[in-house]
Amino acid sequence: MPKRKNIYHHRGHEGHRESKEEVMNQIYYDFFEKMTLLEIVTLRDNPETWPENNRYINKAQLKIAYKDNLEEKKHFAEIDWDEEPYSKFRILKEKPPGKFHVKDNKLSFNKEAITVDDWESFIDSFRQVRNNLFHGAKLFKESGQLELEDRDDELINASLEFISFLEEKELIEKL
Repeated sequence: MPKRKNIYHHRGHEGHRESKEEVMNQIYYDFFEKMTLLEIVTLRDNPETWPENNRYINKAQLKIAYKDNLEEKKHFAEIDWDEEPYSKFRILKEKPPGKFHVKDNKLSFNKEAITVDDWESFIDSFRQVRNNLFHGAKLFKESGQLELEDRDDELINASLEFISFLEEKELIEKL
């Protein structure tokens, strides 16, 4: 996977450096694009993830599509999370994203840690990044910026690395 631009990336204009906001917007875009393609490919290539006839598809069943194949390729319990490629998306295991919840009539993040101890719960963590962005985009700070977790860029980059991992392990085609 190509390295993400950093905030000091030169844009071809003398003296122009991308702001953190511009970089994050590009990362959000990359994530939305890759995640959407992953869901389409998952539905297209994995009919076992489809709902019963005459029912609407309301999500791509990533766990059903990938957990067994991931376990075949590498037993979750045997992963050394300090080694590549796993270190690139370790945060999804060690510090999974929070979930939106209502508290005191306000939407906020539930910071209670979930335990990620197998591929199924890892995919839940990965999917939560998607859910927070796709649904959390409805929530804005007063400044007009997305109010996500403080570490949203780390979680998004880790998720992009996990998609690249799926590609490299040939569990999905290159997106």
